[in-house]
Amino acid sequence: MYRLPDNVVKAIDKLRRSHKHHIEVKVVNNRCYVYESTSVWDRKRKSVRKISKYLGRIGGDGVFMGPSKRVPKLENYWTEVTNESNLARRINNTERYESQIIKAISMNGRISSARLAGILKKGASSADAYKKRVEGKYSIRYFATIYPQPLGFTRYIAFVNFLNKRPSFSELTGALSQEPLVQLALLSSGKYYLVLFILAKDNEGLNQLINRLKVESDLKRYDSEWYVGPRYVEYGTVPIRGQFVESLQEYVWKRTREAPRPKTGQLSQREFAVIKEVYNDGNVDFSDIDRKYGFEKGAARYSYQKLRESGIIHGITISMDKPGIKYSALLIITILNGGEFVKYSKQILEETIRDLPHINKYSYVCYIDSPYGIMFVMSVYDEKDLKQTEERFLRINGIKLDVLIVTDVFLGSFCYRKFDNAYSSQYKRLVDEYGITPEKEKVTYV
Repeated sequence: MYRLPDNVVKAIDKLRRSHKHHIEVKVVNNRCYVYESTSVWDRKRKSVRKISKYLGRIGGDGVFMGPSKRVPKLENYWTEVTNESNLARRINNTERYESQIIKAISMNGRISSARLAGILKKGASSADAYKKRVEGKYSIRYFATIYPQPLGFTRYIAFVNFLNKRPSFSELTGALSQEPLVQLALLSSGKYYLVLFILAKDNEGLNQLINRLKVESDLKRYDSEWYVGPRYVEYGTVPIRGQFVESLQEYVWKRTREAPRPKTGQLSQREFAVIKEVYNDGNVDFSDIDRKYGFEKGAARYSYQKLRESGIIHGITISMDKPGIKYSALLIITILNGGEFVKYSKQILEETIRDLPHINKYSYVCYIDSPYGIMFVMSVYDEKDLKQTEERFLRINGIKLDVLIVTDVFLGSFCYRKFDNAYSSQYKRLVDEYGITPEKEKVTYV
């Protein structure tokens, strides 16, 4: 994530104080563009529609420059008006379908054009065109959701505070980037400064990792408190890092007299190759993998299906590099009184599967052991939404709530997508245990 210079941050703060409406900042190619945003009620769509006005940009020296004034030549005027009108029409059509498209490719990144066209009730060529525009708008990437639990790994989370002085950004990056067991590293404001999402084979492996970071890396110079415990995924996924995928090479089985076939927790060389390829590109053609590695025809597809059956790969999904949100927040619920908390199970389930127009409100939800409770990773559009969410949580008895604002994601990434909540375990429980009326018909994505 690009870190804005201090003089640019000061210029942004000055603009925010001087404008009545909300100021948004977009960073493209390390350039800072400023917009003023308001919202109006759209009668046709029966929802609030956001309106953004471009104000200008801020240079690296912190100087704000307004938009350039361009007057179209008379002979080009009607051409420009027509092109803008056509563009607006195409954008409106895309927005009409984008929620369905994002949901479809989130559920099945390899969805066929025919299946997508059936969901949109459009022709295959139109469906493909809309899909490409949505991919460009949100900078969508496709990848395989890889769950290393069948290989013997356990998920952990670490909350870290530095007591006297904090390490520099470069020291943190240097200490953590070479650790394949660290999948996601966040800086936050609030109760904890550093949050790490970790994989480890067992407690011994976890302790070795923490020891390397606290005793052998640049972090050893700083007094710090670490609160580490398992995390149990309830909703969503955190993508693993490519460095961890490469480290799976050590779990590749090699045929010997003593080991004529793979043991539990081992991969074949072919399976390892397929994991690498679908991790890097979820839509890679299996025949291309066969040719690249010299496999017999159909071998890559067969290995992919085996990995699906074993639970190591849970399918192909997407993440948005430009999700259109202001930031992410971690809402940590510490359960103080289990007897009181359990009375609010239905509200927790309903909150977990709340949706935003084109994205799930929560990219990740998990139970944690330290502190004992639940953590929600929330996609925040504005402070009002975050405040309302806090108020809903605080109506739950028997808990304590801590809110961390993610100020930097400097290792790994969140998974921003729109999972179809009709397929979630939370929705199933709402139907089975609380009598919520299910949808008449689920959408089929395969």
